[in-house]
Amino acid sequence: MIQIQIKQLLAVKQQQWGKHITLTEVSNETGISRMTLHRALKNQQYKLSTDSIDRLCAFFKCDLTDLLRYVPDQEAA
Repeated sequence: MIQIQIKQLLAVKQQQWGKHITLTEVSNETGISRMTLHRALKNQQYKLSTDSIDRLCAFFKCDLTDLLRYVPDQEAA
């Protein structure tokens, strides 16, 4: 399964940037609804579109592998 690492990426970027980053800020900058971001934050298995993934990578200035993680099904249980 593919897991979305928004929570972890937010924590790392907040530390690097030296400021708190809200979902509203991410939403405003990316055009992704706050509710979609909230769902992806709470459920690592939430299905995001490739457009949303692209926008998040651009916002966080990160690589795809920083945002998404593959976990074999037997490890996910």
